[in-house]
Amino acid sequence: MALIAPFRGIRYNQGKIGRLEDVVTPPYDVIDEKAQAAFIAKNPYNVIRLDICKHKEESGNSDRYEKAGDLFHGWLDDGVLIRDKAPSIYLYHIDYDHPSGKRLTRKGLVALVGLADFSEGIVKPHEKIFMDVISDRLQLMDTCRAHFSQVFSLFSDRNDEIMECLESACPDKPVLSVTDQHGSKHRIWPVSDSETLDRVQSLFQDRSLYIADGHHRYTTALQMQNRMRDRLGELSKESPFNFTVMYLCSMEDPGLSVLPTHRLVRLISKTKSKGTC
Repeated sequence: MALIAPFRGIRYNQGKIGRLEDVVTPPYDVIDEKAQAAFIAKNPYNVIRLDICKHKEESGNSDRYEKAGDLFHGWLDDGVLIRDKAPSIYLYHIDYDHPSGKRLTRKGLVALVGLADFSEGIVKPHEKIFMDVISDRLQLMDTCRAHFSQVFSLFSDRNDEIMECLESACPDKPVLSVTDQHGSKHRIWPVSDSETLDRVQSLFQDRSLYIADGHHRYTTALQMQNRMRDRLGELSKESPFNFTVMYLCSMEDPGLSVLPTHRLVRLISKTKSKGTC
């Protein structure tokens, strides 16, 4: 069911930017105004300058998308960002501290995923989305023609076939290794062996994907696809507008943990609630 494809990833040129720790951030929607300023102060090439937040002077600034696009393409021209030569599926391990005190490793992969409407049952959602967020992300994607953060999705692989297949063909050393502000270590290996890629693609054909995080990112990609159909007519099967980028993790992975979200609910006072049902 799910269509998975390799791609030529764009990544930082460490010879140009210095420490990777100074240019990576969490997803833009969890970064407040103070954190945004701190990230920008760390390094002029911090990714938050592309995956822009809506704070102060940026909010309502109609040319902020064009500025992000100019910056992105300028970094590509200057070699700050480089594109991998071979199409790959990227093995991605995250070592992190669980609240129990254990150090866990979550294993996943980053790949292109063919877009499918939620009604098809291939990609399954569980959250409500907000159109103002979609409008912002759509304008950024249309201007920059890039995905700056992945959708996080889950799939079932009880026999661990997919991860074993990728790990058997990955290089000895990761192409990128960085420790984030929470002490989590991120490592990425590109897997470009054609037989391995074909095998992984075939293993995904009978699986559904469940969005864990990134409903707005996925819906934005669907709207971008529709926008390009309106502009260009029917898109070829290989068109980049028919795909989004996902980080995919097996539900059975021992390093995957699902923790509760704590929310505070304030009750209506008795005087205000009197006479209501």
